[in-house]
Amino acid sequence: MRFANTSYRTVITSLMLTALCLTVSGSAADRLVIRFFGARSCGECLELKETLLLPLSREYPDRIDLTIYDIDIPEQLELLIRLEEAYDVPVSSPQTLFLPDTFLLGYESIKRDGRALIEACLAAPQRWYPVKGMGTKADGGSIDALKRRMDRFSLFGLITAGLLDGVNPCAIATLIFLVSFLTVKKRRPAEVMAIGLAYTATVYITYLLMGVGALAVIEQLIRRLWIARLFKWSIIAFALIVAAFSFKDAFAFKKSGKADAVTLQLPRPVKLLIHRIISSNLSGGRLVTGALVAGFLVTILEAVCTGQFYIPVITALASRMDPKAWAYLLLYNFLFVLPLLIVMVLAWQGLRWEKLSQLMQKRLPLLKVLLGTALVGLSAYLYVNM
Repeated sequence: MRFANTSYRTVITSLMLTALCLTVSGSAADRLVIRFFGARSCGECLELKETLLLPLSREYPDRIDLTIYDIDIPEQLELLIRLEEAYDVPVSSPQTLFLPDTFLLGYESIKRDGRALIEACLAAPQRWYPVKGMGTKADGGSIDALKRRMDRFSLFGLITAGLLDGVNPCAIATLIFLVSFLTVKKRRPAEVMAIGLAYTATVYITYLLMGVGALAVIEQLIRRLWIARLFKWSIIAFALIVAAFSFKDAFAFKKSGKADAVTLQLPRPVKLLIHRIISSNLSGGRLVTGALVAGFLVTILEAVCTGQFYIPVITALASRMDPKAWAYLLLYNFLFVLPLLIVMVLAWQGLRWEKLSQLMQKRLPLLKVLLGTALVGLSAYLYVNM
């Protein structure tokens, strides 16, 4: 038995895959090749290694060639994706066990059937070769395969989601009040700019930290197969319910033109609390400090509404199993505050809150439809990647 070297590069993994998957002719294979893919931070993966795979490799040291891979390492994740394509694996799993002619997916399946399957293979040396054709479909290279998998949640999709979250009517309503408050208080352009930059920076940092925490928690949750499925189904159901209400709100507001017809908005007590926070913190002389405090508190309160979109997006990022998910989160949060930053710059140039309010009311049905459509798309992505 051996553990995969963490310094292997893409070329090495490709060579290893070729050695594993190409159909062999000639004399019998010396040992049964077994490849197990899991994560070092996964408790179920550790259990499978310690209670099943390692004992079997010690029981048959001259007949089993066992290698354990860590999918947290990019090169070894690339190899897993190549093997999934070669073996026609229908869906990715946190734990995958490959034998030359078959595979097992998931903790329960490997724990229940792994020993019997391996012992059956040991008793039939003719099974120690890959089935003819297995491994012949992975022609594009491991990097291309990885790129195809990761690009399902594309950069374009991420940019669209971030901008839509930024123009979420919940966030826009707070913007309207903030601009109107600055107008009533007759703040000088320099003061508006100071407030705008401090407030926007605080919203970005607060929203980002909330996302980082949620991403870390969700990534740990979905490492266990049954929890991952339960959690993703819950998020899919939640996103579809919110999407349905978004479409309903678009129709109701288009028909009546009344804000009371909108279901998905901040509760009135939360709105009033946000107004008091902005008023109390931006009325004094310490404008930057007040903007920092207001930005932090308002972002947390707005999460009641903006989280309806943020959580499905974070779940989609977590399901990528991609180290770049954190970088995508940074980009997403910048896009979220970009409309806020633009409005604050326009307020500095003299934009009046009445124009902003009229624009939002005119575009509200469209925004609701776009948000609903994006949530349906996120639900489809999560379903495909179950």
